[in-house]
Amino acid sequence: MNKTLAGHADPKQRHSARFGVVGAQSPNPLPPETLGAEATRYPLSTSEFAALNLVKAQTVRKAFCLTNSYLGVRPRKLANNRLAWPAVQVVA
Repeated sequence: MNKTLAGHADPKQRHSARFGVVGAQSPNPLPPETLGAEATRYPLSTSEFAALNLVKAQTVRKAFCLTNSYLGVRPRKLANNRLAWPAVQVVA
């Protein structure tokens, strides 16, 4: 790790070392039966929801930051601070 003048590691390197590289895995590695009804009603990650609605994931994230929803569809916030979206296509 690179050290700054204060002796602390570079924040970007600290972040990636602490959290690891984010892969294309589902946020919930457990099968839906063990997670309960909530996981089956909100099965999609932000990128999967965006792909279903033919937009970029960043578009969904920005809309969520500004309005707490994406065109009226509200996600659930998981314990690990990720968003779980319902499997619906938005008709605008």
